[in-house]
Amino acid sequence: MSQATDLLRQFNEVVAHRVGNLPEGFDGLMDKCRLQVSTVTNFPGDARETLLSIKTLLLSDEDIDYDLLLELLSAVLQITRFDAILEAYSMADLEQALKSGISPLIQSACQVIQTSDPKGALASSGLFEILLHLYFDVNTDIAVVKEIDTTWELLMCDDRVRNTILAQNVKLLLEVKEQFKPIPMARLLHLLGIIFRELKTPTEYVPNLFVFEKNELVEALKTDIIMFLNIVKYYSTLLESIAETNHEWALHNLIHSMFDISELFAEREQFPDIVAYGKSFLFTFFRHISYLNDLATFRKLDEKFLHISEGNEFLSDYLSFVNPQYLFDFHKDLIDTYATVSAFKLPILRNMVSNNQTFQLVKPKLTADAILAMAYPEQMVLLQKMSQYIYCVQYLVHNLPKVMSSLIDNNYTPITEPETVDLRTQVIENMLHYEKNVLDAWSIPLQNEYIKLNHGINPERTAATDIATAYIG
Repeated sequence: MSQATDLLRQFNEVVAHRVGNLPEGFDGLMDKCRLQVSTVTNFPGDARETLLSIKTLLLSDEDIDYDLLLELLSAVLQITRFDAILEAYSMADLEQALKSGISPLIQSACQVIQTSDPKGALASSGLFEILLHLYFDVNTDIAVVKEIDTTWELLMCDDRVRNTILAQNVKLLLEVKEQFKPIPMARLLHLLGIIFRELKTPTEYVPNLFVFEKNELVEALKTDIIMFLNIVKYYSTLLESIAETNHEWALHNLIHSMFDISELFAEREQFPDIVAYGKSFLFTFFRHISYLNDLATFRKLDEKFLHISEGNEFLSDYLSFVNPQYLFDFHKDLIDTYATVSAFKLPILRNMVSNNQTFQLVKPKLTADAILAMAYPEQMVLLQKMSQYIYCVQYLVHNLPKVMSSLIDNNYTPITEPETVDLRTQVIENMLHYEKNVLDAWSIPLQNEYIKLNHGINPERTAATDIATAYIG
């Protein structure tokens, strides 16, 4: 008899005979069961019996660790067939659990729903309507909201689930949007972001649900800056999804919102909270727009609202995050002026080396003397970015031997700052992703240094950077 089988047998027997008087150390038994179940790929024994035991505990008022019980349930569900799960947890059980108002019960029902196979098996059961009402209820426990979020993440790829949410419950979603209350709105935005990523056809897209009008943006900005920033973050999520999918058909509905948000940023003197609290959110938003396939949209925003030029208070920021291809096409003179090798301009320089054309512009400035004049941590910040691109690595390998030597030995100066240690390790790991013919003579020294980083310091220190023992990976 395996250890997992034996432990689960003990667990089931205790629940069957001792509910109401559980023995001391029962939490420990649950934890042992959880650990054992997590190590197997097929359930050892009768899953239904264990699932019923867990259900019995969930319905009891025992003084046990319910978080641990839910972890055990999750482990069991992951290695149990869905039809076997439904033998222990019926539709009526799941509905009753979701309506119980008891957080562990609701979470357990969500975990069962998450195992649906196929993923849309329960789409027409009415359970998703209950989940939506729970999700938008401000009194729902955060732990439950997180579990429902996980349910969306796992199941929204199914057409039937999306249809249940978007078609059958669109009225509820629009009501939440129209009510414009901060907490439900934040949850709606998160849900819409998940849905948008999984849309398969333009016919699923509901413009008046996914898009916000300017008056709504202004209302949010005037009454609740957090809500406004959540909307900006939401739009960034949509733009990110467009870049990763074929959802460019949605762009024509989003463009006016891009201009509305950009216009409000341009009018920031009227809305000081935009800069005080939202600069990073807005810059992320602008960055995503600059990376759209058609640079014309960002060009219009730049000319009308952003004004990337000498004297702009955010010029250094723009040069640090805007698509370098756009900067190469329209602001080459600014690259030449501001992309210099110095600690103060590192964010700009890191952005420029991420594109081959802008890299070629700044390459004459990337001399060994200029790079080594910076402090070692700053060198690593630059090299961490350069090591991600083959054209930069080729330049380092063939043209900057002093920089490569500094990366590997640093004149044997101890490195104790954790961030610098981590950055240096990333640089070496990134470079080792390239073929030996790319790294040329530096391939073996880099491999040796990587081994030393992972297995200890070479006592002879023939070619090693002396890293404090506490930070060896």
